[in-house]
Amino acid sequence: MENLISKLMWDEFKHIGDKCLQHPFLQGISTGDLDVDKYINFIGQDAFFLDVFARVYAIGVFRSTDVYTRDLFHNLQCGVFEELKLHKEVAEKYKINLKLIKPLDATNSYTEFLLSNSIKGTLGDLLAAITPCMRLYLFLGTELSKSLFQENQYSDWIKSYSSSEYMDLVNSVEGLLNKHSNNSNQEKQKYKRAMNLEYDFFDQVWN
Repeated sequence: MENLISKLMWDEFKHIGDKCLQHPFLQGISTGDLDVDKYINFIGQDAFFLDVFARVYAIGVFRSTDVYTRDLFHNLQCGVFEELKLHKEVAEKYKINLKLIKPLDATNSYTEFLLSNSIKGTLGDLLAAITPCMRLYLFLGTELSKSLFQENQYSDWIKSYSSSEYMDLVNSVEGLLNKHSNNSNQEKQKYKRAMNLEYDFFDQVWN
């Protein structure tokens, strides 16, 4: 367990995850005090992002040379579609037309990074680019759930990303990273880049 590539990469860049956790956007989610307009903006941007994320998993299916990897990529794509149900519920509640969402700069940078790495390089490169998002959200959901002593308007978000179902998805993508990664410096830099793009994503909807 200690020498798994997924754990080594997460441990190396976890400080960026800690920085995300302390971001006022996430702290507002935790307390329930986050301005609703900021949350609405986030949901719109995240829905756009997840649409691309689902396509990246589809590319993973296409590029897989073994049935095991192909099946896991397919399951992970199905997980994204489940995740989007939360966004659609929020969109209905606040009357957001997700089809009209225009990506902000950080969203564009992140999705272009993912699409580029899904097509070029190895499966290890692709997985090093996509794993941080999954792992980070599990970390955030788990940490925020520890201080969720009473329900607030963002409780469903916290519960979604601290659930056992979501943990299973994270275990799947990290398992694929462990299987296909060479633990190269190039892969580590992609992992780090994705973590920094995550912080930028939260920051853009706060400012």
